[in-house]
Amino acid sequence: MIEEFHKWSQKYDSCLICGTTEKRHFAKGLCITCYSREYEKNKSLSICDICNNQGRISKVLDNLKICRKCYQKYYRIKRECDICHSISYITKSSEGKSICQTCYRKLYAPKEVCSICHSLERVASRKGGKIICTKCYKNSLPSRVCSVCNTEKQIEYVKNGKYVCSTCYNNIYRPKTYCSNCGKLDITKFNIANMSICPTCYYRYYRPTRICSICGKKRIIVKIIDNKSICDNCYINYAPKRTCSICQQLKPIKKKYDEKEICGDCYIKLQNTCSECGHVVVSFNYTLNICDNCAYKKKVIMLTEDIRNKFSSEEISQLYKEYIFTLIKNNYAGVKLYYKLNNDYKIFKFIDENGLINAKEKINDLINKIHIPLSIQNYFYMKGILKVESDIDIFTKIHFRFIDKVAPEFNNVFTSYSLSLIEIKRKFIDRGWNNKFSSKYYFQCLREACLFFKFLCKNDIKSINELNQNILDEYVLNFCGYVFQLKKLIIYINKNMKLFRTLTVQNVKIYTSLKNRSYSQNEQEAIFNLLNSSEINTRDKIIGFLVLVYGIKISEIVNISFDDIKISNNKYYLYARNTWITLNNDIGKMIWSYIKNDRKDQLSLGCQKEWLFTGSKYYKPIGSKYISSILTKFGIYVRRSFPTLFKNYFLNYDISPSLLIRGLGTNIATTINYYNYYNINGIHEVHVDKDRLAQTNNISNFKVYILSCSDGTYYTGYTSDLQKRLQQHQEGHGCTYTKTRTPVELVYTEELPDKPSALKREKQIKKLTIFDKEKLIEKSRAN
Repeated sequence: MIEEFHKWSQKYDSCLICGTTEKRHFAKGLCITCYSREYEKNKSLSICDICNNQGRISKVLDNLKICRKCYQKYYRIKRECDICHSISYITKSSEGKSICQTCYRKLYAPKEVCSICHSLERVASRKGGKIICTKCYKNSLPSRVCSVCNTEKQIEYVKNGKYVCSTCYNNIYRPKTYCSNCGKLDITKFNIANMSICPTCYYRYYRPTRICSICGKKRIIVKIIDNKSICDNCYINYAPKRTCSICQQLKPIKKKYDEKEICGDCYIKLQNTCSECGHVVVSFNYTLNICDNCAYKKKVIMLTEDIRNKFSSEEISQLYKEYIFTLIKNNYAGVKLYYKLNNDYKIFKFIDENGLINAKEKINDLINKIHIPLSIQNYFYMKGILKVESDIDIFTKIHFRFIDKVAPEFNNVFTSYSLSLIEIKRKFIDRGWNNKFSSKYYFQCLREACLFFKFLCKNDIKSINELNQNILDEYVLNFCGYVFQLKKLIIYINKNMKLFRTLTVQNVKIYTSLKNRSYSQNEQEAIFNLLNSSEINTRDKIIGFLVLVYGIKISEIVNISFDDIKISNNKYYLYARNTWITLNNDIGKMIWSYIKNDRKDQLSLGCQKEWLFTGSKYYKPIGSKYISSILTKFGIYVRRSFPTLFKNYFLNYDISPSLLIRGLGTNIATTINYYNYYNINGIHEVHVDKDRLAQTNNISNFKVYILSCSDGTYYTGYTSDLQKRLQQHQEGHGCTYTKTRTPVELVYTEELPDKPSALKREKQIKKLTIFDKEKLIEKSRAN
């Protein structure tokens, strides 16, 4: 019947309109496409009474013309499928079973051997006597230009009459919601128990796993062949194999490229091999079949042709062109070269407008005023436009750069100090030691001296003779960047200035000592008011609060990941200094809102950690220098925030050192030093009754208990008399840990036969984290 239906009648040998015999004959000497174009469209096209759009009318119900989409939305009835038991539209009913569309395609749809992949699959089309399955038909779709990204791809979607590729459709048009598992804004493909779940969480946690019939392991099943469930690893042996057109071996075919069937290994080699330079590279431009360096070389050549006419003199245009080709010869190609040339063009244009190419002295003066890149300077040295400078000339240029920045009160001291350093450099050159005492070190010395003199002006010191040891210590502890360079300045002042005393720069170890000046209450209030303003970014607020309130170092903030932040019983915890710190509720809510709303969801690129504060490259954490620049905006310094932490807890809150050691994870030696420094002795002493301890050794029944303290932490202990021990804890005589955390509440008990087993069980519970302890408490309550 099917073959007769395809044949043309004896009356008509071909279509009367288009004259084809390949398409099947329908009626009146026309093929199916011409018949639908001429008769069916004009007959059935009309306005739908529900959506008011012009289209084909599929049903007429209650004198209402209904199109196909509205019929499927509002009038088509959903029923339960007898195979998958899902409520959906029923397409077929065979042998008394109602079958949905997906089950019908899997089980009952007629399948034939595909002429491309040679696998038994459902037929999608027949072209030129070839049978093509659905997978191969998608790969053979005609490529068209996407209206969004303007790239030639296989179009799968048509949105508002425009061709849209699958990637642009997923990024722009597909609706996105917050995943109820990870909380990220992503495409919601699955709804499980009224929960919207993104694809990554589904494939990690919710995708059903079954036992593979070949390897016998419980894995995600990819294919079912001959009633055998096969996993991804085992399917490699069952995949259809054909001869590769390059290596001529029987392998699974990865890609069909230029009517050639290519396996996976050969495709990777072809994919990363440049057609021009022949190098195998990772970065590759697939549209041009060349690497990124060759692609940007072409862009650079086009850029030179465009810019050539913009210069007024031909000499500079030729100079700029030669400059570009010297960079390409030195393998300075790729993306960096393209963006570098756009920036370097401004310098060449400035020289062209001012006519400085012939005047060499003016160009030498220009380097002192404007920052010219080293690549342009070296090119000018090579061409003879700039004269080669000696080391002493470079030193004098640095000297004149800093003279204007120094206050007039200290100008004489600064000039004499810089000239003394230049004389040291001359002595090294006379001895033949040109590499010693570099220009970089000289620059750092002058910069540190300039900053030190600015600090003295702020403190109303108008001469060197007024300089004091306390002022020098304050600068070293709080503001000094290069200590060794500052030592050189102080040695010069002690030798040449008449101060009637010698000044000493303290060592770097003094930074962590007790002489660090803590913040006063007024300074803290000013910083808190500045942090709480609405204009400041939430990320900067979080960094400021973590340093000021909890004394967390910059190196610890850089390495904070999503695994270091947890929520349990409406409390927020942060893992720092090898402990879980209980955060303030306001700070915890701020961090959680930053993760959900402000932080950009980026790709992980296979990284092991997902950082809380990302840098410019989202797969790397934020830089420590950038964090220090954020903190200086608010006037926060790590050296001053650490002693304020101890001062607030010891003086204001009257908390024992054990809380800071366990709760905040601070060092034992530093806490004891600060504890003794603030003159708090004898307040938190441990009272032990020796007679009571001797009696408890003879008692057989012991109990291990857990107490929930007022600050949200848990205390674990053991006892023979539980009621008396609880009364001691409530009165503040039980131990040092619960003394400042009253009132306490009993949440867990466990009976043990003797004292050694009770001690062993107490150690086991103490090693558990907060979250494991809460699980233990919940299990005991359920029982």
